[in-house]
Amino acid sequence: MEITLRLTALRECFEEVGVLLCRSKNELDFGAVALPKELPDREAWQQRVHNKPSEFLKLCRELNVVPDLWALHEWSAWASPSIVRKGYATVFFMAFVDTRPSLLNEPSEVKETLWLTPLEFLKLNQLGELWFLPPQFYELSRLVGVGTYKSLLDFATKRSSLGTTMFMPLLYACEGSMVSVLPGDDYYLPEPQYVEGIISFPGTADEFRTRSKHLHRFTFAALVENLEINIPPPNGHLRPLSVSSERQKL
Repeated sequence: MEITLRLTALRECFEEVGVLLCRSKNELDFGAVALPKELPDREAWQQRVHNKPSEFLKLCRELNVVPDLWALHEWSAWASPSIVRKGYATVFFMAFVDTRPSLLNEPSEVKETLWLTPLEFLKLNQLGELWFLPPQFYELSRLVGVGTYKSLLDFATKRSSLGTTMFMPLLYACEGSMVSVLPGDDYYLPEPQYVEGIISFPGTADEFRTRSKHLHRFTFAALVENLEINIPPPNGHLRPLSVSSERQKL
């Protein structure tokens, strides 16, 4: 299953933005940094992979390379709330490169690509110029306080061996807003996959907060806001920070 997830992530990376992460026979040193490969007929191959996913392995065979499974560092996992009829379960991997790869957007799947810092992305979200789903907002918030590329590379390489806790949000309806509760919060239930609806709380989000000692949640209306966590993040992970928070040391 682990190999299947990594292959899928590498295929999607090529299919959606044209970045091919693979290794040739003389590069199989299991390095932590990925080695993007350029190919002259990239657009044609991208469309072939988009139309038929198995073409990705055919591409690797023709180039005599293997997908770079070793350069993907397990980062997090999210699942849609159980009330979502056609939900998703998603694993996030992190990959590092020494040089910025050129991107080729797949027109039916990618509208625009931007090279920005996590803080810049979150500020655009705050201004309403970009909209993020909760997992995107949360993971960008983890990265706000990271100091350097090297420190993040070292952290991701070591942390990935600690495993991942699946985040399946539980939804509580408060007066005027919705609160999404995550693992470790006092109001997180042990089997969230069996919760059949939104749970009602007779009060405001602030009143809901006062009922809890251990917090791991965010509130949202049009946008995700007020991300709160006062417990150690699961699996030795980074604590998410708000846009205005001080930088965490890494």
